[in-house]
Amino acid sequence: MNFREIGLKVAVRRIALGLTQDRLAKLCGLSRSTIHHLEAGTLNDLGATKLFSLLSLLGLSMAAQMHENQHDAIEKTL
Repeated sequence: MNFREIGLKVAVRRIALGLTQDRLAKLCGLSRSTIHHLEAGTLNDLGATKLFSLLSLLGLSMAAQMHENQHDAIEKTL
């Protein structure tokens, strides 16, 4: 999952909860600009702690996934 996909999920959840970008930013200790850029897919980095805190606040989670070609490469080395 990339920041664009995460941002879209954050935006959908934020709206479903009736929160503005400004209110969400204040609740999670980020700037409104950061929330805006995340939701727009233009944020390059947020840091794991801040990202997981934001997702937790919204009741979202993120699962680690391995692409099929990475899985095949790892199996070949074993």
